[in-house]
Amino acid sequence: MINNSFKVLLPLLLLLFVTLTPQWATAQPIGQMIYFKTDFCPWCNVFEREVLGIFNRTDEGKSLPITEVTLRSENSKFPEIEKTIPYVPTFVILDNDGNERGRIFGYSRDFFWSKLGDIIKNIHNDIDSGASQVKEIDPRVALDRDHY
Repeated sequence: MINNSFKVLLPLLLLLFVTLTPQWATAQPIGQMIYFKTDFCPWCNVFEREVLGIFNRTDEGKSLPITEVTLRSENSKFPEIEKTIPYVPTFVILDNDGNERGRIFGYSRDFFWSKLGDIIKNIHNDIDSGASQVKEIDPRVALDRDHY
C-alpha cells in the first residue's frame, strides 16, 4: 500500500526530473562533429579508446553524430576546414546549416565533455531563440582553446 505522501511526491519528482533534464538529452541531430586525426596521434588513440566506440549512443552523439577524417587523406570531404587544423585531435562542430559553431583542440576527458556540452547548449539556445549566432573562425586565433 502506497501512503498518500508518496502519491503526491512522485508526480513532483517526475516534474522536477523533466524540468532539469537538458533539452538535448532527448536529442535530435543539430549538426555534426568532425573528428580530425592522424594514424600516429597518441591522444587520438586515447579518444578512440575512451569515447569513439560509444559516442553515437550518447545524447551528445545523437545531437552531433561524429565523422572521422584522417588528415592529408586523398579524398577529404572537408578540404577547406582541414587547412585550418593546427594539430590533432581537433573536433570541429557544424550546425545543420553547415556553419562552424565551435572547435575543441586536443583531448582530455573532462575538458572534452565540458566544452562539447557548452557548444551543444549554445546551439540549442540559438535554435530556441530563432537566432543564428554563427562565429567566423579566424585561423590566427585557432590555437586559443578558450576562443569558443
